[in-house]
Amino acid sequence: MGIEIGETIGDYQVLRALGAGGMGAVFEVRHLISDRAEAMKVLLPNLEENRDLAERFLREIRLQASLSHPGIATLHTALRHNNQLLMIMEYVEGESLDVLLRRNGIDLATAVDILIQLLNALAYAHSRGVIHRDIKPANVMLVAGIRVKLVDFGIARPFSDSRLTQTGFAIGSLHYMSPEQLRGLSIDGRTDLYSAAVMLYEMTTGTRPFSGEDPYAIMKAQMEQEPAPPESLNSLISRPLSQIMSRALCKEPARRFQRAEEFAEALEAVRATLAHALTPVRNNSSLSSATAPKSSSSKPAVSVFEPDSIERLTHALAIVIGPMARVLVSRAAKTAASWDDLYKTLAAEVPPGPERDRFLAARSSIVLGR
Repeated sequence: MGIEIGETIGDYQVLRALGAGGMGAVFEVRHLISDRAEAMKVLLPNLEENRDLAERFLREIRLQASLSHPGIATLHTALRHNNQLLMIMEYVEGESLDVLLRRNGIDLATAVDILIQLLNALAYAHSRGVIHRDIKPANVMLVAGIRVKLVDFGIARPFSDSRLTQTGFAIGSLHYMSPEQLRGLSIDGRTDLYSAAVMLYEMTTGTRPFSGEDPYAIMKAQMEQEPAPPESLNSLISRPLSQIMSRALCKEPARRFQRAEEFAEALEAVRATLAHALTPVRNNSSLSSATAPKSSSSKPAVSVFEPDSIERLTHALAIVIGPMARVLVSRAAKTAASWDDLYKTLAAEVPPGPERDRFLAARSSIVLGR
């Protein structure tokens, strides 16, 4: 039996469908007692007779229940309904990194900040003996102020069980899977770090390091080809940052960063030196392979206004809305005809109240530097 919009299941009213995948469907629900919005994940009806999938769903519930970290979506409870297993999860109000990449550019500092947050969440999961195994932009949610929430542990496994699942390569995303995962070899937390590195490469260069016309070509590239150095695709990427990504993308796990903390520490060391111009991000559906150097076309997005004033404006906005400020300023400045127009557009991004009032009152000092 399927789940119907408007249906009441236990103490939960189903409000709307949020998405569906090979393993389950996700709905926004409202708890009738607390009035809190939550997310309900349910095994798809046509798969409920599949014992392997049911066991995988049970494993997801148990793994999620063992994790408690601000960078990982929280499992509130689990229940059965008409022989179906349901998970009641934290409702993450935001958008996926996948959506952001297809819609906007991401500056280097924001990309690195996202990766550091993700690595912190992975460090925690790995310390609990859990490998995610499906790190990709669609599973990284971004909430207010670019706070990272890692979701979907549907194919996660404990370190003690590193086998590929029965459906093999169909699970996960070939563009982000490590060479050892594609080969069906024993894996550990370093496979998640490789996938995270692919994401960082994509965020900062605008292209995935490996691609192909069909699944076989993608797998072959992942296992055999070397990606172009990131700095050859975006001149704003420093040599140290490029070297960090190249190390994290090594084919052999022993040559990569060995722990998420080590990878995050390397990124922290270069964070202060990063440029803040938007990178040329294209739609994911047409991302090309980066296995050969290309000339960089990256240019700072803001050129109409004085750089010093833009920096002051970005800093003032970041105080009230977080790192997303740089993206918003860069995007708005490309279309604004005047400072008044730019400032009005950005003020609308600040929730009404004292913070917006302060931001509006600081206009003269920000624009004129007084």
